[in-house]
Formats: sequence, C-alpha cells, structure tokens
Amino acid sequence: MRLGLTGKLWVWCMGLVVVFGVTIGLLLWRVEGLARDSGDLVRVNYGNLRQSEAVIDDLFALMESQRRYEILRKPEDLEAARQTWRLVGGALTGWLGQAAEPRPTWEHLAQEWAAMAEPAPGALIPETRLGDWIDDLDQVQRQMRAGMAQGLVSLEEASQEARRLGLIGLLLSGGLALGGSLLLALHLGRSLAALRRGVAQVGQGGDYRPIALASRDELGELARAFDSMAAQLREEERLRAEFIATLSHEIRTPLTSIREAVNLVREGVLGPVADRQAEFLAVADREGQRLAGLMERLMQVSSLEARDLVLDLRPVAAAELLADARERLAAAACARGVELRVEPAPDLTVAADPDQVRQVLLNLVGNALKFSPGGGSVRLSVAAWEGGAVFGVADDGPGIPAEEQEFVFQKYYRGRALKDRVDGVGLGLNLSQRIIAAHGGRMWLVSPPGQGSTFYFSLPLARG
Repeated sequence: MRLGLTGKLWVWCMGLVVVFGVTIGLLLWRVEGLARDSGDLVRVNYGNLRQSEAVIDDLFALMESQRRYEILRKPEDLEAARQTWRLVGGALTGWLGQAAEPRPTWEHLAQEWAAMAEPAPGALIPETRLGDWIDDLDQVQRQMRAGMAQGLVSLEEASQEARRLGLIGLLLSGGLALGGSLLLALHLGRSLAALRRGVAQVGQGGDYRPIALASRDELGELARAFDSMAAQLREEERLRAEFIATLSHEIRTPLTSIREAVNLVREGVLGPVADRQAEFLAVADREGQRLAGLMERLMQVSSLEARDLVLDLRPVAAAELLADARERLAAAACARGVELRVEPAPDLTVAADPDQVRQVLLNLVGNALKFSPGGGSVRLSVAAWEGGAVFGVADDGPGIPAEEQEFVFQKYYRGRALKDRVDGVGLGLNLSQRIIAAHGGRMWLVSPPGQGSTFYFSLPLARG
C-alpha cells in the first residue's frame, strides 16, 4: 500500500495524539490514585486521631470529676462524672462504627466499655482502669501516627513515580514530535532540493541527471514526472539542434555559390556593370554576408551543444583583448554616435582561446552599441577578482527589465520591448555564455532599472 505525503503527515499526527493521550491518561490515573490515597489518609487516620484525642480528654475529665467527688463529696461532681462516662461510651461506640479500618484495640475498648454497667450512685470507676484505657488509647494514637507517617511515605513514593511517569511520557512525546518533525523536514528538504537542482539544470541547459528521489509519495511522483518531461525536452532539443545543423549545412553550399556569383558580377567578369546595378549587387553581397554570419552562429551553437568546441588555450593579455574589440568596432560606434572607450586596466594575463573570447567581446560590445543612444558611451573594463579576471561591457541603454533578466541567456530569446526594433535572432548571448562556460568561467548581468546594462564574464588567470 502506497503511503503518500498526506498519509505520512496523518500517521505522524495520529501517533502524536496517541502518545499524548496515553501520557495524559496515565498521569490522570496516577493523580486520581494519589488524591484517593491522600483522602483516605486524612479521613481515616487524621479523623481517628482527633477522635481518640477527644476520648482521652473525656477520660481525663472523668478522672478529674471522680477525684473532686472523692474530696468534696458534692453530688454535682458525681453527676458530672456520670455524664462524662456516658460521653466516653458514646464516643467509643460511634468511633468504632465510623472507622473505616477498626483496630483490635478500639474494638477491645468499645466491648469492655459496653460490658460495664453504668456505675451505681456513689460508685466510681477505678483510676487504674481509666489509666489503662488512656494508655491503650495512647498506643492507638502511636499506631495511627505511624500509619500516617507510612502513608505519607507511600504518597511521596507514588508522587515521585507519577512525576517520573509524566516526565518519561513528556520526553517520549517531545522526542517523537521532534524526531518526526526533523525526519519530515529532512525528507521534504532533500526532496525539494533535488527538485530544485533538476529545475536549475533544465533552466541552465546543461547536462541533466535524473532526480535521485526514490520515495513513493507525491514528491516522488513529481520527480518522476519531471524526469519524464526533462527527457522529452532533451530529445526535442536534440532533434532541433540536429535540424538546425543540417539546415545550416544545406544552406551554406548554395549561399556560398550565390555570394560567389554576385562577386563575379560585381567584378565585371560577365560584362560591364552599371552604377545602379552595382548598388543592388552591393546590397545582395551585404545581406549574403549577414546571412552567412547567421549560419555561422547557428553552426557554433550546434557545435557547443554537441560538445564539439575545442579551445586553443594560451596566455593572453586582458588589455589586448579589449583593445582588439575596440579597434574592430570603432567604426560602428562612430557611425552610431556612441563613444567606445576602454577603462584603464591592470596588467592581467588570462588563459583563454583568443578567437573565442574576441567573439564574446564582439557580441557583447555589438549589443551595447545597438542599445546605446546617440551621444552615449560603451565602456570596456577588466579587473582582478577571486583569483581570476572579470571583464565588463557597460552601456547607457534603457536597461533590461528585472522580470526578463533571467531569460536573456536563453537561445532565441529577445526582449519583448525590442523585438520589432533591433535585428537579431537571440543567439549571441547564449553562444557567449557557452564559450565562457567552456573556459571554466561564468557570465552574468547587472541592470538597474533605467540605468543601462553591464554584462560581466570571468576567465581564469594564466599560471606562471
């Protein structure tokens, strides 16, 4: 039976409820027993103790009345002694009937008292006998006090046991709650981290490895569905790359033939060319070059996706790369009325393929020139950072909206506001990012709203 995430949460909550319920039930049961035992201790022992003290007081009062009668021979003292005698008898009889746990001594006193007839007028109870009864009652009191002490010890032990039981139950409940929470949080954290890595791999276009999530709950189903979707996307991407590569190869041959034919006509090999004809032939040649450049970019992207890019790494001065990019695009910058300058650079040497890095700089600077307004500037810079060199290309353009920045390095992506105003197919940044990644560096973007854009990329320094 498959237990989903909801089922796991339900089982965990029910386990907590059961443990808490059992703990509270045991505590209530123990507390009720303690309350009952303490009630019995107070009601039986303490009540009997007070009753015995009252009987002893009555016996002393009886003894005193008899002594006063013996001395004074007043009838009222004899009557007081007889009344006290009746009170003692009634107290013993009532005490024996109310006691929850009668003692043999109590029964003996009550029976002996009941067997005695009420003294005749003028007759007295011997003091020795009254003294014996007082001694017996004193012994009963000592027994009751000993019983109370033993009961208090038992109550203390029972309360300690109840406290230990409650503490164990609370620790068990807290441990179960904490352990279950940690296990659940760990499971959710690992599952979500695996899903997040899978989503990042798909978004970055790198090698995708199936999500290692073997659970059979909803998260496991989601991971398997995502793996299936990623496999379909990879297959579609592979087919599209093969199609683009095949199409590029197929178009290159007729395009080369067309450009050669146009050049032959422009050069007058087939006869004189009029000025008007030369103008249109120049347009055809320029558009042919543009189309050839586009085919070259498509071929480069296909090569990078197939991992066919071979880098010729060598030590290259960073300032030399920037100066070369400025020299190549100086004419384009002048034509657009944009200042193209290189910021003062430290003496850094990077390990790079010069041709590939020049292509990256030309892509970035070309984009910056497209988006910079007339009278603006494009700044090229390089600086040492984290054991490598960081190149920067900054412009004075409108910037890139925050919601679009995460997509600018994707293939074929073009900003929504610039699709109809700027030429291109959205391959330059993706190609540049792949080239930098092949060098072991990375590329990123900083574009505050309305303050232009700066593209950065890092390259490792040359050793030695």
